[in-house]
Amino acid sequence: MKANFIHSVITCAAVLAASSVMSSCNDLRNSIPDEPQKQEETVSTLNVNMSFSWEMTKTLPVTLSSSVRTEYTLYLDEECTTTISSGVIPADETVEISITVPISQEVIYLSYYKESGKVTRAISLTQTKAGASILITDAIEDGSDADERMKGYVPSQNGKGTLMFEDLYPAIGDYDFNDVVVYYNIVNTKSYGYTSNTTDECEINFTVYSKGGAISSDFGLELTGIPASFASRYSTVTVDGETVSDALKTSGSDDAVFEFNTSGGKYDSSKLMSFPKKTISIKLSKDNMDDFTGSTYFSSLWSQDNLNWFIVAGGKEIHLKGFKATALAPSQADDTFASSKNLVWGINVPKAIIPAKEKTDMLKAYPDFKKWVEDDSYRWYESCVEENLAWSASELSF
Repeated sequence: MKANFIHSVITCAAVLAASSVMSSCNDLRNSIPDEPQKQEETVSTLNVNMSFSWEMTKTLPVTLSSSVRTEYTLYLDEECTTTISSGVIPADETVEISITVPISQEVIYLSYYKESGKVTRAISLTQTKAGASILITDAIEDGSDADERMKGYVPSQNGKGTLMFEDLYPAIGDYDFNDVVVYYNIVNTKSYGYTSNTTDECEINFTVYSKGGAISSDFGLELTGIPASFASRYSTVTVDGETVSDALKTSGSDDAVFEFNTSGGKYDSSKLMSFPKKTISIKLSKDNMDDFTGSTYFSSLWSQDNLNWFIVAGGKEIHLKGFKATALAPSQADDTFASSKNLVWGINVPKAIIPAKEKTDMLKAYPDFKKWVEDDSYRWYESCVEENLAWSASELSF
């Protein structure tokens, strides 16, 4: 009996001890905090270097010269499918133009004719503003009656660039970049005055394609360094094929500023395409036969640095980083259009791309966007997640 009693006491003590240990372990386990959930990465959470410019292209000067009258074409690709400039170089003249290329572009391709036929040369681009100097020594003389004029195309002859804006400035938005989306193509023409056509031209064609923001907004373009008085005299503006006279909003010596109302249609967060597209053209043209005073203005328009795109939303102008507010918004003269974390409200993409769905962050639509922010030579816009885009490629038409 005594032995059994002692055994029972020992067994109960052991059970109680084990129970106490298990309880302590459970208490300890319950006291360990859960591992924090990883925050979803979005554009607004990116660690953006303050020196990051948000630019995807660079404008470089190029000189071309030949001992004989020479027809030429410049391409972005070795296959010679993406034209960025073309024309006829006068004999024994040095032609000066500018080209706009992706910021990572290191080589362009020159095509012309020599005795053996058409040839293509690779032209190295320096990674500075020095551009390239091209000397052609073996071309055959161009015998056509083509005008001695040079054309430049941005982003390319048959391509479109994309301007994408957020409209809540200075507040941070949802970064779907679909509040205002504009597709553009620019053709610049420079004449050297040796043939019948001595006209310089700049034709800026763009389509306000979607309006993913509920805030009423306008779209605008300032031609930096071009006086409004000059633009008033030598420009023609059309909207959906109809000539308009009220788009130029500045006058006199102020830089020319054009604005277009982008209201209209019914805002529909699930179907941005409900916004009625507007096709707009700004064409500047001047014959330099007797007066070359405008040639400097036309030359400046070959550079993207002088095309100041913006929207007006919530009573404020919203520009790309690195550009200033126009004379129409004097209270914003000191605005940099970059937040304290170097986040922006507008980007200029050298390709026609589709924005993200409403309330869908750009990182979900374009996962390589982050790589570009970390390395500006990365062409993030070359790949996308189609299911996260605002519309399909088949719906994109101009």
